[in-house]
Amino acid sequence: MNNFIKVLTLVLLTHVEILGQGNIDKLSFEKAMVEVGGDKAFIIIGEAHEVGGTYELENYVISEKAKEGYQSILYEGGVSEATLINWYLESGDVSVLNYTRARGKNYREFLKSIRHDSLGIRFKGIDFERGVCLEYLFASLFGNLKNTQIDAFINKLKEIDSKTSPNKIKNILLSAKSEYYKNEDLIKEVMGQGSKVIKQILDNPVFQADFGISSKKRDIGILKNLLEIPNEDLSKSILIIGSNHITNEKHFWKAFSNQKKEEIEGVVILLAYKNCTNYIRRKKYDSSKPLINYLEEYDSTEKSIKFKVIRNKQMGLLNEENKLIIAELRNQ
Repeated sequence: MNNFIKVLTLVLLTHVEILGQGNIDKLSFEKAMVEVGGDKAFIIIGEAHEVGGTYELENYVISEKAKEGYQSILYEGGVSEATLINWYLESGDVSVLNYTRARGKNYREFLKSIRHDSLGIRFKGIDFERGVCLEYLFASLFGNLKNTQIDAFINKLKEIDSKTSPNKIKNILLSAKSEYYKNEDLIKEVMGQGSKVIKQILDNPVFQADFGISSKKRDIGILKNLLEIPNEDLSKSILIIGSNHITNEKHFWKAFSNQKKEEIEGVVILLAYKNCTNYIRRKKYDSSKPLINYLEEYDSTEKSIKFKVIRNKQMGLLNEENKLIIAELRNQ
């Protein structure tokens, strides 16, 4: 075997390992999307974080929709984290991911797959900011700025690091926001394009300090962020978020669908798991109610991911027939 073939074989093997799409029933996905009218619709994926098969499924859906011109992944993270992920997608610099959720292996491989398969896709943060992301982002944006007229503003933001408490992060950002709007023209002049992402961070209404990582109150801020996105952009976007945000009526989804159902079409894909590996707890995982109720009852040890369409009038879906897609993941 010559060197070229050896290298090509290694690349192909690595690609298959990253994507892991061999057990996805792609025909069932295509049929389900046709049945629910998934063409040019806002796609909402409800997942369980770090459960086997999740990222493989999501990468497949993203790559298919990217071919149709979808441009954005609405991300359960802050503006700062989404910005760092986009830097990676643009540059390929994996070191940036050490300051994001992708410092872990599984999410990192997921992002590598997106970069390989879905050129042009970018992330948009809709959740709270994390100190580790802010620290790295601010160090990058402010690194070459010295003896400026906005040093006090810069130094305030640079107080945030990975160990800063949620309460202190909130106080610093709110104080900096006040300073930003007092000196917006000057900050834009000094920072150029960097001022845009700073403004987006300071305008983000979601703060971990207000509610820890509890979903009920946090979703008020997530809802505000989603409602700020133009309908035209939503129709080219994929929202990936914990399924509890969609199945629990006290979270953002019902309020969002009530406000948007006359304006846009949407397709909800809820992931339901049976005997799948939970990489956080290192044990097997089954979905809880109501998702487990949507799984067909049969015993199998084979890995499989398939899609089916159901109706649910209570969930507030963004199509006239109240249809949603259940993605069944087994033995992942």
